[in-house]
Amino acid sequence: MQVAFDEFVQALAQSLGLDPVQLAQSQELMVDDLAIGFLHEEGQAEDPGDFVFFSRLGAPQPVDAPAVHKILLQANSLWLGTAGFTLGLHAGSGDILLCGRWPLLPEATPEAFMPLLDPFVATALLWRGYIDGSLDMNSELPQSELADMA
Repeated sequence: MQVAFDEFVQALAQSLGLDPVQLAQSQELMVDDLAIGFLHEEGQAEDPGDFVFFSRLGAPQPVDAPAVHKILLQANSLWLGTAGFTLGLHAGSGDILLCGRWPLLPEATPEAFMPLLDPFVATALLWRGYIDGSLDMNSELPQSELADMA
């Protein structure tokens, strides 16, 4: 249901002090120097769907791509190195994406969504640094609640 998505985007814009029309048109937030795009994934029947958010983290150098892709797959295993988000590969560009989703349930308010943004941004910046070579990944990876189960 597009209505739930539109209402959520308008409420999100108001809570962030942004122009709702501009946010709805751009479908992109800027946090620090990180662009976070978003879209609506339709649900079935009465399900309003999900607010899907993502950030392009860049593409690895071609010589590094196989090793980077292997690390990304390992990080996605039970979300151990992604803080519960998902790393993916954009087929058209070769860019790495970090993605998340937020169910558009009645309790899905901007105030409830905001606590997801800090770990999303931190995880995106960490992986962007790894992909562009500016960060050594010998430090600890972002953890999810499932880390203890693996």
